[in-house]
Amino acid sequence: METKDKRVEQKKIDPTKYDVISFNILNATVLEATDPNGLSDPYVRIGKVKSDSLFASRWLVETEVQEKTLSPTWNYMEEVIIGKDIDRIIIELWDKDTFRNDYIGRAYVDISELSDYKSFINQGFKIYKNEGDKKEAGTVWVIISKSATFSDSS
Repeated sequence: METKDKRVEQKKIDPTKYDVISFNILNATVLEATDPNGLSDPYVRIGKVKSDSLFASRWLVETEVQEKTLSPTWNYMEEVIIGKDIDRIIIELWDKDTFRNDYIGRAYVDISELSDYKSFINQGFKIYKNEGDKKEAGTVWVIISKSATFSDSS
């Protein structure tokens, strides 16, 4: 499993203000091909959502592209440090193209339920092109977990 750990880049993090969140992006299903060959070249990215439901300016996690498939598998794990004030994230599914990437869809996930009592969410998140759509564009399977403690990065 490919792993990226951003905690080693951080120094003296205040655990009262931040959490270490682990994203394990397992796989996805793309329901409609975006390329002329009947397939897609999908990748996933995850970002923070501010309280006003707007994207918080930078992506936390991005997978590699899986070429020519509607059933990509990543088994990609990355730990990130985010503020305790963040209670929603966005998961987006994209198709990589030479000139312009195709947006497939997104899901919003409430991570406020992660606590000392419920430390992970293991779910297939249904992806929709637009909020409120009834037609599903795909599913992304992700395990989201909260670490109990910070590692010593000094």
